[in-house]
Amino acid sequence: MKTTIAGRSVWINFHHLYCFFATAEAGTLKKASRSLGISTSALSIQIKKFEHDLGFPLFQREHRQLVLNPEGQLVFEYAQAIFLLGTDMVGALLDRPNPHRRHLKLGTLDSTPKHLVTSLIEKVARQENCSFSIHQGRPDELLKWISQFKLDLLLTNERP
Repeated sequence: MKTTIAGRSVWINFHHLYCFFATAEAGTLKKASRSLGISTSALSIQIKKFEHDLGFPLFQREHRQLVLNPEGQLVFEYAQAIFLLGTDMVGALLDRPNPHRRHLKLGTLDSTPKHLVTSLIEKVARQENCSFSIHQGRPDELLKWISQFKLDLLLTNERP
């Protein structure tokens, strides 16, 4: 996927994102490469390519551990949400038709911390048989959608 923001074009390769995500969760290249079924050197190349494409290093290398730096933590939070949505998508496809499954349409501001959104979704998903769609937008846009019943819940860190 290619995206352009403020005149800067960035390629986001979802395979590279998943390699980064698996490595961040595992903490080491060796553990992540075992779980992904690829060599450590191949995984290292994928992560370096991803960092190059983004224009930021994502890890601090400390001894044999990889520790997320602030940019890496931000990317990790987005990756969690992206892969959670992918899991939800497959679950929704496999569960159809299921009249007892609820679908929650959640609205959130772009500025709402992603870890908060992810945490809320994970907790509700464990308790309920439901799927989610998340819509990000400006406050005025989200308030309009909720008043038109296009959203079930608006999550915000600002007073509307």
